[in-house]
Amino acid sequence: LLSLETTYEGGTGQSGNMFDIVAKTDLTVHEMDIHSVTNAHTRYEIWTREGSYVGHENSANGWTMIGCSMIVGAGKGLKTNIPAGSFAPMFIPEQNSAS
Repeated sequence: LLSLETTYEGGTGQSGNMFDIVAKTDLTVHEMDIHSVTNAHTRYEIWTREGSYVGHENSANGWTMIGCSMIVGAGKGLKTNIPAGSFAPMFIPEQNSAS
């Protein structure tokens, strides 16, 4: 299994992230880690949409929730795992860049 990590750099005032994935080969996401600043019970939601999130940051149209639950956050600066089976696996097919 491969993983992709990012920093917990803050300062945006947001409590969530949106990102696009462009797969070079078929990819399935089974589990993920999030950053929760609390070590108490917290609700998480995972949403997906066809195409890019760009231009859709402020609209619920076209988004599909694929997971939500309560978890205990690990606290600021630590990974909080959303385990496999907690959300519908995301399959991201290879993106053919040939015209």
